[in-house]
Amino acid sequence: MPLVQGLTTVFRVQAPGLLVEGKLGERVLAFFPDDDGSFVSLQGVHAMAEPGLVPLSLRFIDTASGEILYAFRQPLLLEEGGYPFRVLNGVPPETIDLDVIEPEEALISDLLAKVTPEKYWQGPFDYPSRYYTEEFVALFGTRRSYNNGAYLSYHAGVDFYGRDTPIYAPANGRVVFAGPLTVRGNATYIDHGWGVYSGYLHQAEIYVSEGEWVERGQVIGKVGGTGRVTGPHLHWEIWAGGVPVEPLSWVQAGYP
Repeated sequence: MPLVQGLTTVFRVQAPGLLVEGKLGERVLAFFPDDDGSFVSLQGVHAMAEPGLVPLSLRFIDTASGEILYAFRQPLLLEEGGYPFRVLNGVPPETIDLDVIEPEEALISDLLAKVTPEKYWQGPFDYPSRYYTEEFVALFGTRRSYNNGAYLSYHAGVDFYGRDTPIYAPANGRVVFAGPLTVRGNATYIDHGWGVYSGYLHQAEIYVSEGEWVERGQVIGKVGGTGRVTGPHLHWEIWAGGVPVEPLSWVQAGYP
């Protein structure tokens, strides 16, 4: 099966009574038992990963003895996502300073690398905004130049129109971060289990706190224009396996 830049890949294996371990490239795959008796891993592919062959390796281990009963290795083709390029001018210089960006990226990446073994969501996610969803301010994956600089980054989410409009939790989960950041502005991140997280950036107000359990459809904040923005909007992210992924597929199809 081909991999695609920026998309969520589902690995499903049948291994009754065994422990399943795996890696995709350098990323460890976390497998969890699903309702049908199979083991499932949801792994994002980085939107700027180099196209080409990526090694997939799996090991099937006897839970009693710890013996590796079977090992599997196969290269998978990683294809380009076909994302466009865009220049954004008028961006506050302090929000594109690497001395600011890198510590913030490390903070969020470390936080969202943690894997909760429980799965909190069921079926497709809801949109986090109900204000206007016929089109979007910006889509996932777009390669970005800030203030006519080099194309060194990409858009890691989907931007919804809005100003002072409600933000809704798209699925059940637990808040793992709620507070101000320089680039992301007022931000909230929710753990949905199985290594899946959602993020809500640039909020005017945050209505939840770290450690709080939220239900699908609960109002968690208000759309604003804090952080690295050129105007008010909601930036929505989904992370799977420690990688930001295209969020709309989680609404349109659902996983796993």
